[in-house]
Amino acid sequence: MRVLNRGGRNSIRLQALPLLLVLAQAVAAQAPPRAGSEADWTETIRKTMPGVVSIVLYNAEGKPESGGSGFLVMSDGVVVTNYHVIQGGSAAKVFTKQGEEFEVKGVVAFDRAKDFAILKIPGFDLPVVPLGNSNNTEIGEGVLAIGDPRGLTGSVSSGILSAKGREERGSTWIQTTTPVSPGNSGGPLLNRRGEVIGVISWGRTDGQNLNFAVPINYVRGALQLGTAIKYSLPQLVKAEAEMARVVAEKKQEEFLNLFTPYEDPNGIFKLVVPKEWRVQQRRNNLDGGVTSIETIIAPRSAALAELGGYLSDGIRIVVLLPAAGGAFTGEAVETWKTQFPETVLKGNPGFELTNTGMFLINDLQAKVYTFEGKGQKLAEPEKTVNYVFGSGKAIVNIEVVQPISRLQSLEFFSKLAKSFQFEPNFRGGAVGLTSGPAGRPASTVTLGEIESSFRSNLFDDTIRAASRFLETTPNSKEAHTYLGLSLLIKKEVDKGVFHLQRAVLLGQPVTLPVKRLREPLLGHGLDDAAVTLTPDSVIITTGGNTYQARFSSLSESGIRSYGTQCPVMFLKGSFTEPAKNKQGEKGFNLFPPSATLRPVQQGTLVYNVAACTDEGIVTTGIAKLINGLAAAGR
Repeated sequence: MRVLNRGGRNSIRLQALPLLLVLAQAVAAQAPPRAGSEADWTETIRKTMPGVVSIVLYNAEGKPESGGSGFLVMSDGVVVTNYHVIQGGSAAKVFTKQGEEFEVKGVVAFDRAKDFAILKIPGFDLPVVPLGNSNNTEIGEGVLAIGDPRGLTGSVSSGILSAKGREERGSTWIQTTTPVSPGNSGGPLLNRRGEVIGVISWGRTDGQNLNFAVPINYVRGALQLGTAIKYSLPQLVKAEAEMARVVAEKKQEEFLNLFTPYEDPNGIFKLVVPKEWRVQQRRNNLDGGVTSIETIIAPRSAALAELGGYLSDGIRIVVLLPAAGGAFTGEAVETWKTQFPETVLKGNPGFELTNTGMFLINDLQAKVYTFEGKGQKLAEPEKTVNYVFGSGKAIVNIEVVQPISRLQSLEFFSKLAKSFQFEPNFRGGAVGLTSGPAGRPASTVTLGEIESSFRSNLFDDTIRAASRFLETTPNSKEAHTYLGLSLLIKKEVDKGVFHLQRAVLLGQPVTLPVKRLREPLLGHGLDDAAVTLTPDSVIITTGGNTYQARFSSLSESGIRSYGTQCPVMFLKGSFTEPAKNKQGEKGFNLFPPSATLRPVQQGTLVYNVAACTDEGIVTTGIAKLINGLAAAGR
């Protein structure tokens, strides 16, 4: 793009928690059977099903973390599954379709890239699934998957083999149209003869029935090396950490060979750049005594890298310095950041603003603008990302440009731009307060920026920005709220509760999402609900009804364990229903917002029970808030 220089609500709700995303309720749809094909699979399923197992992974505290599928390949307890099914666990158990339970004694072999693992359990005379030859397969032949999608043990689905030798994620896969879901991982992909030709591994979400399996010949090759245990699961975790360290060191070495720190000759800034790129720089005097220093760092092959003009490939840094002895006001910085897109588009016909965001660079809140288009001098369209930020002593725009044909590099070069730092001796780079138009301190962070970063799910940025804002405005209820919610999202419960309690006591109601457990005659039900906390009361909204109780009216409140793994908030006491002008004793079981219903079969009946999938960050936070607020009000 062409460079352009210029002188000089009531209750804040926690809208979404990435760590508490609600699991999909629908079970993966089964592929409709082709006419006359149902009987073809019946005998295969009957013979194979006993050898398919469920695998549950446990953490260091002995709590179940995740699950998957697997299958027995030797009658003395050799089990095949995906590597990612057992990755990072401290222990695992295998459950057979006959109701037997085995503890995994160790790992015989594994391949992280190919995503398979061979486990050993202390069994004998166990039913096995025969292995086929993944080389002797044909595109279009019918295949069958067996596993435990979303906990539904022994589910089957059929499809066809849609591709062989598919290269994805650095390995080779069998592609199939067979519908699979989380929980199918590690289960067998069978041919018409009931032989395993692949291990179900993963699926793409950008299309229908794009699922992938590990070719079974990889597993057969590993089995030929023997079935002696080589690692325990904890040893595997340590081995993986060591491998990760070696890989990281290698990548760091490769990085150092390709990149180098660039230090601005004016002593203003530094950042990391590719070694072979060419550097150009110029200084201009603008109106009002403002100085502009423009630096272009671009490949030598860049068709356009013009100082004061177009940049078609590379990085441009423009630093504006105030007049000698002066400083930019906070208002001036914010105005420059806000008006930046309008100025750019005015001088660049053929471009449009496609995205905006926030990011912290050198502890300053940057506004991020993405432009796409094609200028008159450009050979092809390009994408440009601009990071605009500033303080009293300097306003900075970092522009990262890549042509559309090399768009995959844009994210990486943006990381280089984010390495920007003011030099320690640059007085103009000091971060802090500057004088506003009326002589008042002007913060480099505003409440609007804090809210924007929170709404954009940039929670690390929100934590940093809100913390800085509170240094100068310690009684901002809004900043305490956004900071507290972001800390909860980052699983820092005690710190989050501290700031949320402070926000409530300053007069800001805080609302957190939960699910309320209903217990009908048979099975459970879960309703979406919300808990709002005020300085002296708790308000529960669910199913269109509102229930309110003062903390002093609660006879019981705290965390209970549901099914040994689900932290549930239990509240009991005298609640009023304002809409109905009613009051009476009532109890609530409040589950984490990600809680789901799991079907359970008992005889001929199938009913739902509640199931949890997270550590109960929200429910634990609510319990601590109620206790803290109740104590503060006494």
